[in-house]
Amino acid sequence: MYIDRIKIRNYKQFKDLELKLNPIRNIFIGENGAGKTSLIEAIGHVLGANDRSIENIGIQSLFNTEVIHSYLTSEKKYEDLPVLKIELFIADNHNRYELMGIHNSESVEQSGLSMSLRPNEEYSKEIADVLENSDIFPFDYYKVEFKTFDGRTYNSYKRYLNYSVIDSTKVNSQRATQSFIESFYLKEKTKEERAKLQHQYREESHRFSEKVLKSADDSNYQLRLNTHKGKVLEENLTIQKDNIDITNFGRGDSMFLNIEFALSRTKDSTNVILIEEPENHLSHLNMHKLIQRIDESNEKQIFIATHSNMIATRLDLQNALFLAEGRGVKLNDLDGETSRFFQKSPDNNVLNFILSDKVILVEGDAEYILLNSFYKELRKEDMYDNGISMISVGGLSFKRYLEIALKLGKKVAVITDNDRDYQKNILDLYSEYKYDNIEIFAPENEDEFTFEVCLYKNNHTFFEEYLKNPQMSNGVQAYMLSNKAEAAFRLLNLLENDSLYNKFEIPTHIKEAYQWINL
Repeated sequence: MYIDRIKIRNYKQFKDLELKLNPIRNIFIGENGAGKTSLIEAIGHVLGANDRSIENIGIQSLFNTEVIHSYLTSEKKYEDLPVLKIELFIADNHNRYELMGIHNSESVEQSGLSMSLRPNEEYSKEIADVLENSDIFPFDYYKVEFKTFDGRTYNSYKRYLNYSVIDSTKVNSQRATQSFIESFYLKEKTKEERAKLQHQYREESHRFSEKVLKSADDSNYQLRLNTHKGKVLEENLTIQKDNIDITNFGRGDSMFLNIEFALSRTKDSTNVILIEEPENHLSHLNMHKLIQRIDESNEKQIFIATHSNMIATRLDLQNALFLAEGRGVKLNDLDGETSRFFQKSPDNNVLNFILSDKVILVEGDAEYILLNSFYKELRKEDMYDNGISMISVGGLSFKRYLEIALKLGKKVAVITDNDRDYQKNILDLYSEYKYDNIEIFAPENEDEFTFEVCLYKNNHTFFEEYLKNPQMSNGVQAYMLSNKAEAAFRLLNLLENDSLYNKFEIPTHIKEAYQWINL
């Protein structure tokens, strides 16, 4: 079984959300506050069916605040009280008839589980009194319900999908470590072996108490090891790696160990794995190992909330779900070649691209070094002050990023070279990207065929007077073409002098790009 769809109503950032999920890997990406963690937690709430956990969190912290505010400023009718609902639609049910039914928001016989927070009808009079006499929402009179689509109530003792939660912020807490040790013990030893070990542990503890801890014969009190707890052995176990106790592991080692353990468990013991920002505390090498391990796991459904370019791309952007403004967009219909490109490219910035409001794409290091300075000179602000990100992608990669821009409706300006043929390399090459949110900017004059040549031709006198030195035996322009990044850096240093900026002309196509991106 796996979760095929999730529908959410009035939960945290999501007023109304429906997502079609992937049967193996789902990568949630989005800016801080977009709802990645909320989505991971929502799945965990429904699968865990722990009403005490919901009470500890607080019902008021789970509701969408806009929905609550809207209700409190309305006529506050009892029948209009908002209901929070999270539904997991389950595929490959394998004849679990108790999951099948019409008790879902679509009223169609399907397989699934749901959690709802709704007014408790037993307190209808109290709720009515609060609504009439108070401006405080009656959260205290709400109840939590966990039901199958058949209408049956279920709880944390009867779960239909087993799951593991791995949170990088809690992974080496004392409670999490103890839970991990006990889970590891249950996996390593059979029920019969555990019973035998428990008995042997009690025997040895009794022997130790009698022979080592024994107090004086005339004492009324005797020291003893406590062997009356049900989990006395488990509570005294630990795990070591290379003679280092698990309690002394760094967060990175603990994170990797927890994920490795969850992936290695049988499908019967874990169907779903929820992972919160696994990149935290992991070295570059361990990130590669982790990605490879996740990539090899095809027996469990995995949900990952991440900010990592490497995780999002190496595990295939077609598995990604982009969250923003309370909605989700799947990237599963990206062109396969584009997805593979980002998997294989060594240093892509695709998540920076996806998470930006507006983007300027440039070809190389020289443009990246200079263009923010040009922007600041023209508009007296940095790009980031106007919500603009600049990303250097290389000319051959522009179309890969533009495909994502089309999918997400992102505003993107491309600043590029005409390579001596404006018609072929600009107008024709990008003819399929004539959309309101995408524009290509390049010099129309084909003599200005690269960024460096364009700068030089627009500022011939400036370069000859201020940049030229005896080392440039073949001339300034030749030096700029052969040493692009170094020449750009030298120019940037010169332009830090405001009086020199007054003598420098920023090329027209760059000015036009800045104007367009801010429209």
